[in-house]
Amino acid sequence: MRRDHRRFNNRLNALRDRIAEWAAQHQAAELERRVLHALGERPRDTDRVQMAVAYALVVRPPGQSSLIEAWIEAHPRGGSRMERAVRDAWRTCTYRLLSVTEVRPGEAFVAEDALSGERLTIQEGTATQDTLLVGDWLLGVVFHVDGEPLMEGTAELLAPAAVPPVFAVMSALGEGDGHGAAWAALTAVHEAYTANPDGQTDEATDLGTLRG
Repeated sequence: MRRDHRRFNNRLNALRDRIAEWAAQHQAAELERRVLHALGERPRDTDRVQMAVAYALVVRPPGQSSLIEAWIEAHPRGGSRMERAVRDAWRTCTYRLLSVTEVRPGEAFVAEDALSGERLTIQEGTATQDTLLVGDWLLGVVFHVDGEPLMEGTAELLAPAAVPPVFAVMSALGEGDGHGAAWAALTAVHEAYTANPDGQTDEATDLGTLRG
């Protein structure tokens, strides 16, 4: 990842921590509701809790603004140039279902958007070393920095059982930036894991089969 992207991510994480503190003070009940929705009934380790907080801040429930949007409205002045870049990235981010088609260890992965067919090369060091494999599926927020796509901290690595129902939800509701389907998509993830606790399914989960 280029140095400016590391700086961007560092500023994003610091600003997200500030927004989480603000939300805990000013919209505590709503923050808790959104975090609990993100967690569902699955085991709650540190990584999942951190993902749930990121999700609770950036994802918009049906008919509502995101907590990040609420914070920006309450703090309209942008601050530093890097902070303004983070705000702009959040304003224009998209919610995606991605199929991993190539992994470059320690560098990046290539993924295809299940709905649009767009291919994205996403800079990522750690996950490409020891987590991601070709054929994996990711659900989460993507934004662009200097024209390059990056994934926000909401990324969810989906088990096979969750892919078909999430694809169905995203196909029905995921037009535009995809945020309209985000809440329902994660509901579909939780329901899939309840029905299939091991995350496995006999249904095919490749792009060709899903698209018919």
